[in-house]
Amino acid sequence: MWTERRRITDIPPPPPAETVLHTITHYTCSGCGREVKPDAGIPDRGEFGYGVIKRVMADHTDRMPIRRIARRLAESDVEISGGSIQRILDTVGSGLEAPRREVEKDVRQADTPNADETSSRLHNDSVWMWVFLDPETGSTAYKMDL
Repeated sequence: MWTERRRITDIPPPPPAETVLHTITHYTCSGCGREVKPDAGIPDRGEFGYGVIKRVMADHTDRMPIRRIARRLAESDVEISGGSIQRILDTVGSGLEAPRREVEKDVRQADTPNADETSSRLHNDSVWMWVFLDPETGSTAYKMDL
């Protein structure tokens, strides 16, 4: 008889998705006439919560195709179409447009900007990436030519 001790590191299976019906009361302020609603901690539009949005963005950042993102979400019992994934990507992208323009403006107006470029191969094509940095503000802008 003998005793064996082994340390194993593993990843647990993803938990199932949770669907919650939120009831959000809107009202009109009698003083100013503006619509008032509470911060419910959920996105303003769409039917998917921040956890799904974060997963879509992370997988997309890792260059995962939309069909594969949908399959990964299905492992957590999230039924989502390719069109819904694309809508999430578009919505997040448009929300980042104003901050992106601000960083680009900072870098363009910098007294001593730093820049670097590099090339790589993607599907037998050459791609280029440029990095621009304003060392005074720390603003960094990236540009990719795919």
